[in-house]
Amino acid sequence: MNKILIVAKYTFMTNFTTKWFLVTTLIPIFTEFFILHSNKMFNFFLLFTNHLNPKNVIALVVPVIAAYFCILYSSIIANEVVNDRTTRINELLFAMSSARIQLIGKIVGLYVLLIIQLAMLTVATIFLTEWQRNLFLYVPTIFDAIYFTFNILFATFFGLIWTVQIAVCIDDNTQTALAVIPVTLIYLQAAGLAFSFALIPGKMSLGIARIVLDCVGIIPGIGSILMPVLYYAQNFSLIEVIVSVIGEILIGKFLYKRAIKKYSVKALDHSNKKTNKWI
Repeated sequence: MNKILIVAKYTFMTNFTTKWFLVTTLIPIFTEFFILHSNKMFNFFLLFTNHLNPKNVIALVVPVIAAYFCILYSSIIANEVVNDRTTRINELLFAMSSARIQLIGKIVGLYVLLIIQLAMLTVATIFLTEWQRNLFLYVPTIFDAIYFTFNILFATFFGLIWTVQIAVCIDDNTQTALAVIPVTLIYLQAAGLAFSFALIPGKMSLGIARIVLDCVGIIPGIGSILMPVLYYAQNFSLIEVIVSVIGEILIGKFLYKRAIKKYSVKALDHSNKKTNKWI
């Protein structure tokens, strides 16, 4: 446990002290500030959402934030894993602690960083909406707040796990983007689908499309982005939400173990080739 905390602390401090953390934290805050303080943008926002239930508007924020942080943190974990594959310095670290501890420590450190960013974003949102525009059309219940936070954290976690399994196959740090692009495209598509369902008036009735979406909802990460909007905007039941969460956990547990195994096997498997064998 101590070794995990040491790795987590190092990962956290390495990224917390960079300009990356400051910029990625300020971007959503300044975007929100610009929308609220620009009369043209604010009026467009009201026109854009006036036909929506306030719950739909709140639920719409979840896939956007989840996709945003998934892409950001997937790029970090990809760099970490590819560096482990392409530098000899990490052999010393793996001699001191297992690759499993290294990977878990990295994820824990990034999660602490994510929670801090979410807290800062939440405080800024409360301050801007209450002080400037008084936009609290809908105050989330305790269940809503927990569910929204859970989905953002869950989606980001599985974004990291998906990325690790791709990154361990890359032998050249110039190809790190190859580990990020697939996850980015998948999460953007899921966010776009969620966005469309939030804007479509009416409720989805039982049918093949609903069954397909229930199946998609158990895919780790994808369900966390899509299901909140389906629950609030398309009349999906709480039972479907629970099934989605359980499915994500069960499948995610398998993916998590597989990611750790692949990382442990390939982290020290340095290749003389500097090209990705999958290209």
